[in-house]
Amino acid sequence: MSEHNEVRHEGVITSIDGDMAQVTILVKSACAECHIKGACSLSEIQAKVIEVNLKGQTFRIGDKVNVVLKESLGMRAVLLAYIIPVLLIISTLLITGLFIDNENIIAGSSLLIAGIYYLFLYLNKRMLKKSFQFRIE
Repeated sequence: MSEHNEVRHEGVITSIDGDMAQVTILVKSACAECHIKGACSLSEIQAKVIEVNLKGQTFRIGDKVNVVLKESLGMRAVLLAYIIPVLLIISTLLITGLFIDNENIIAGSSLLIAGIYYLFLYLNKRMLKKSFQFRIE
């Protein structure tokens, strides 16, 4: 597959259980590469653990690997995690604002809808895990 259609992160295998490996990657903000990051409070480096199916590949704990995800799946994740909830909140604000004059109820209903949406995602995380498959190189 073309490198332009994939997102790669270097990581280290931290545990292996059967065919599943946990890979720790360091996610850096753009500020982390800045030469004045020491003087700024915005720089951020965060460790994330990703579960990857080895699919018969042989690795050992401590191996450095590249974790790869199709770019289109990254865009889908942004859609599910950010864009859809924002659209739900805005549309709930507008619709309830037409029928109710109490701003507390309008805001509360918008947050409730967002909460229900995220609960739906949480309850369907197994399905989402299947569709968001990382691979190791």
